[in-house]
Amino acid sequence: MNEGAESQRESAVWDQLLAGCEQPEDWRAPGGAFGLATEGVLEEVTLWQNRPLGSLYPLVVFDALRVKIRAGGSGQNKAA
Repeated sequence: MNEGAESQRESAVWDQLLAGCEQPEDWRAPGGAFGLATEGVLEEVTLWQNRPLGSLYPLVVFDALRVKIRAGGSGQNKAA
């Protein structure tokens, strides 16, 4: 598909989505609009999922979540 046709298709999808959006309670996507939007990225997602993996990936391990607690008028850092 050429770039011009794709942008026209995207424009048509947005026109459908925005048609009738005068009030927030009217904000609904017409049938098939989300399917068309999903199709646009599905090929890229599939390529990313099937990419060759690198030989080394960094690994980060968290053993606690640090939170700031206000106690007695001052803040204290604690591990949760």
